[in-house]
Amino acid sequence: MKRMTRTLAVSLLCLALAGSVSAGSAWAQGKTDLSVALSSFATEVLDPALGGHLVKYYLSLQFDYLVGTTPDGQPSPNGGIATKWEHSPDYRRWTFQLRKGVKFHNGDDLTSEDVKFSLQRAMGKRSTTGYAGILRSMVQDIETPAPDRVVIVTKEPALIVPNYLSRSLSTEGMVLPKKYIEANGDDVFARKPVGSGPYRFVEQVTGSHVKLAAVDNHWRIGHAQVQERDVPAGARGDHAHRAAPAGRGRHRRA
Repeated sequence: MKRMTRTLAVSLLCLALAGSVSAGSAWAQGKTDLSVALSSFATEVLDPALGGHLVKYYLSLQFDYLVGTTPDGQPSPNGGIATKWEHSPDYRRWTFQLRKGVKFHNGDDLTSEDVKFSLQRAMGKRSTTGYAGILRSMVQDIETPAPDRVVIVTKEPALIVPNYLSRSLSTEGMVLPKKYIEANGDDVFARKPVGSGPYRFVEQVTGSHVKLAAVDNHWRIGHAQVQERDVPAGARGDHAHRAAPAGRGRHRRA
């Protein structure tokens, strides 16, 4: 069967429109192209650590979170890199077991070293994410006892560590490629980001669009299918995808 590449174009329609697209079951029976308006116009940043507090949910198409979430925002082992986690009796050591066989779009394996690197970067001085300061004050150490296991040690008992590393809050839980960033630098990564999500980066034209292309049979969603949908004026964040009335999108089998 001939391989089919599906492309998702995130197009800026006008300053009054805002929005983003989230991965999920709503993509069933989708059109091959999807255009979404963004409020930030010429200031789109594709580096999760530099994107500020407002989450651009199309980033979750490019990157996987350490912890997945249910539709109502609760931590889940089904949609993230961590397939399970447990805490010590004093809630100061959180051990996350990682999904095996996950690769970044450049072919590198995703391991616990990438998780550690990503979290340290999200807590770094350059980070503009919403919960960087909270994590800096919370996390004491990050251990990598095995390629598929990472341990987060907190300074004090912490009950909601998985929440901070999930999509339910911000971008701190997105897993980035350590080798690629260290080899190429932050500036190259910001221009040509590499993730492990169901869509890979193709191009960014500042003030115009960000183009992503579906990878083959991603573990999170299988073979990607998208739908064309109009984004209502004034929509922001995750609501931009949900706010369009039923029937507004044009559905076609890709």
